[in-house]
Amino acid sequence: MDYEGNFINLRRPLGLIVLSIAITLATASSSSEAAGTASNGPGNVNILAASNVSSANLSQTQRSPLCSTSVGSANDGPEAINELAGMVATLFWNNEDLLKRSVDDWNTPTCVFEDGRPKMSVFQDGLNYAFKNQSDWSKSKARLEYLKNKFPNEAFVALAESRYWCQYAWNARGSGFASSVTPEGWKLFRERLERAEATLINTKTYSSQIPDWYVEMIIVQSALDRPEEERDKTFIEGTQKFKTFYPIYFTMLNYLSPKWGGSWETVDNLVTWTVEHTQTIEGNSMYARLYWAASGGLPQGDQLFKNTRAKWKLMKKGFEDLMRRHPKSNWNLNNFAKFACQAGDKSTFLSLRKQIGANVINAAWSGDTTLDLCEAKYGFEQ
Repeated sequence: MDYEGNFINLRRPLGLIVLSIAITLATASSSSEAAGTASNGPGNVNILAASNVSSANLSQTQRSPLCSTSVGSANDGPEAINELAGMVATLFWNNEDLLKRSVDDWNTPTCVFEDGRPKMSVFQDGLNYAFKNQSDWSKSKARLEYLKNKFPNEAFVALAESRYWCQYAWNARGSGFASSVTPEGWKLFRERLERAEATLINTKTYSSQIPDWYVEMIIVQSALDRPEEERDKTFIEGTQKFKTFYPIYFTMLNYLSPKWGGSWETVDNLVTWTVEHTQTIEGNSMYARLYWAASGGLPQGDQLFKNTRAKWKLMKKGFEDLMRRHPKSNWNLNNFAKFACQAGDKSTFLSLRKQIGANVINAAWSGDTTLDLCEAKYGFEQ
C-alpha cells in the first residue's frame, strides 16, 4: 500500500517502513514529602471551582482505586473526559503526589472509560486546563521547576514541561490567521516550540514510557515543519509501542487532513492501515473511531459521506465492533445513530434510536444532525 501527501513521502509500502524503522530501533538499542497542599511548592493555586471537581469527589478519588470511577462520577463520553481532565488540572496545582499515582495507574491499556477511550488520554487536556487557568506564565514555570526538583526523571513532569512550552508558544502566536501574527510573535512561537521539542528529545529514555510523548512529538514536529519522514517515524514507533492509544492516531489524522495541506486519500490510507494494524484487538472499530474523529474537523457545509472517502458500510461495521466491545457506552450508541442518520440508513437509525430510549446525550447531536430532525426524517415515535 503506497502513501502519498503528508503521510509517507517515500511512496513505499508502509509495511516496509515499519520493518525499516524496527530494524533501526533494534540496532540503536543494542548499541547503546508534601501532600501537595497550597503551601507545598511555588505557584500553587486552587482551581477546583474551574475544573468541575468538588473537594468531595477529589477525596473520594483518593480513597478509590485510581482507574476506577468514583461514586457519582461520569465514566462515558465528553462529560467523563472533562471531569477527569479537570481533576488533572487540580492535582497539578494542589496534589502532585496523587497526580503521579494517577498517571502511573492510567498508563495501561486496560484503564479505559466506558466508551473505550484510554483514561491516559485526558492527561494532555488536563495540563491545558492547568496552564490556561493560570494567566501568570512565571507561576506555571515555577511550579514546573518545583516538580522537576521533587520528581527528577519522571515522565509526567517532562510531559508537563513540554505541554507548557507548547501552550506558551501558542500564547505568543495568538489564535488568529497566520497573516495576523507579528514577526516577534512568530519568533517566540518557534523558540518555545523548540524548547518543547528539546524537552521531549532529552527526556525520551523515560518520558516516552507514557504514550502522550508520541502525541506531543507529532504536534511539535508538525508545527515546526520538521521533515515528514521524522514525523512518520514518530507515529509508527508510537503505534507499535502503544497500539491502542487512540490519540496517536487521531493526532496524525489531523495533520494529514486537507486543512493542514493533506488529502482525504492520505487520510483514508491511514485509516486502512490502522484497521489492519489494530485488527486483532479492535476488530474494525478503528474505522469508525477515525472517521468519527475526522468528521469533527470538516469545514462548514461539508458532509462526511460526501466530501471524504468514508464509506457507511465500513463505518457501520466498525461501530458494530465498537458496540460489541463497549456495550454499555451510550456515547458510542448515540453517535452510531447520528452517523446512521447522516448516511441515510433509516432502518439502522430507527433500531438504534429505540435502543437509546431516554439515554440521549445531547452533545452527540450537535451541528446539522440534530436528534429531532433525524426523528422527523425517519418517522420515529416514542
